Amino acid sequence: MSLCVVLKDILEAYFLEICMTTQVINRSPLPPSPPTRGFLGHYRQITNDPLRFFSESVKSYGDLVYLRVGKINIYLINDPEDIERMLVTENRNFLKPKLLHLAEETLGNGLLTSEGKFWLRQRRLAAPAFHKKRIEEYGRTMVERTEKMLDFWNRTSHIDLHEAMMALTLEIVTATLFGTDIGQEQERKVGHILEVALDRFMDYQSFAYILLDWLPRPKKLRFRKAKRELDEIIFEIIRKRRASGITPEDDPTLLGMYLAARDDDGSGMSDEQLRDEAITIFLAGHETTANLLTFAFYLLYRNQKKRELLEEELDRVLGDRNPTVDDLPNLMYTKQVVKETLRLFPPAWRVGRENIESWRIGGYEIPAEAQIFACQWIVHRDPRWFNEPEDFIPERWTEEFEASLPRYAYFPFGGGPRLCIGYAFAEMEAALVLATIARQVRLEYVGKSEPELYPSITLRPKEGLPAEIQRRG
Repeated sequence: MSLCVVLKDILEAYFLEICMTTQVINRSPLPPSPPTRGFLGHYRQITNDPLRFFSESVKSYGDLVYLRVGKINIYLINDPEDIERMLVTENRNFLKPKLLHLAEETLGNGLLTSEGKFWLRQRRLAAPAFHKKRIEEYGRTMVERTEKMLDFWNRTSHIDLHEAMMALTLEIVTATLFGTDIGQEQERKVGHILEVALDRFMDYQSFAYILLDWLPRPKKLRFRKAKRELDEIIFEIIRKRRASGITPEDDPTLLGMYLAARDDDGSGMSDEQLRDEAITIFLAGHETTANLLTFAFYLLYRNQKKRELLEEELDRVLGDRNPTVDDLPNLMYTKQVVKETLRLFPPAWRVGRENIESWRIGGYEIPAEAQIFACQWIVHRDPRWFNEPEDFIPERWTEEFEASLPRYAYFPFGGGPRLCIGYAFAEMEAALVLATIARQVRLEYVGKSEPELYPSITLRPKEGLPAEIQRRG
């Protein structure tokens, strides 16, 4: 073993010791656990290939698996009843996990990261903006932006599908959040800044973050500069919107709804709170949907009979026009494609909590402040709940099938009080964009091998998806 490797191991152990002294190794009887070596525990397996490691751990050791990183206790739960207890029936005993709190440097104290009474107030203030009738008003914007992208596609034949979906969903979330208060140049700038922020998210799980984040590394400096620039853009838009005197009735944007929201005591959101919620919508509202759409088109390419069924429905329902929100009840197979993609490639591939008090599960006592994870990636592929779980079968999603599923055998948007507030927005956007694109073109994957997955905060393709555009008909 080289000296460099030895020094690296010593530094890893030393800094993990410093970072994790708030927890102690669990001394009570432990659930089954994969073999581990040394102080770092399962850190390398988790960071090297978490999808495979978590899947193999559950397959080998059952629905409750104990893992350890340094002094942090990690429990992987896989039974839908236990997941429901954590997310719903006993949710008061749980907080967001430590990993997500790292995102506060980007997201501030928005809905994704806040806790307790402050979170409850923010959730209550934000809820009207995501009411079903309100988000349906955004359907036309979603289709118009997609048609604009298709016009550009008429002048090219090859694209990076993931890059294209990221750009499209950013345009959509920008238009629905801010309306016309942001121009194309600012929109492009925001897109670049968000890419820098997402790159920072990916950094949270790396050795470099644990060992070297106290240094002024180039990646860290780029992030801080990008954050300042994004804050300037958002605060300027908020300032102009407050000064405009526009009433809520005349302001259909999400920002307008947030500005108009009032608590029981008549107070609204401060500029800082508006900024935090806007950033949360930007990052959570465009990257996740872009990943979903990317994987949907990839699955349709891999399963051409399913693609033909989708095209038959679009031809029958839409003919030669684009979809509207009113068409969604008749686009049943389109919505089934979205649901099945969320099953196989959930953008939020795991959900985590930290228990406040000890929690008993499966005959074991989980100590307080443990990190407890349920992985949609694993549960959604469990043969107990899904026949042929690795196969893409959109038509499985009938009302009868959904009624037969355990409640938390399928939870792409989490659940309980902290169910993703924008889930209906995302489902509607995915269905409308999918229908608009698939009605006009076919996307053929032209990569040399299957795309490599990158499971970080979200599940995304690691290197993009090269695709060839073929006009239908």
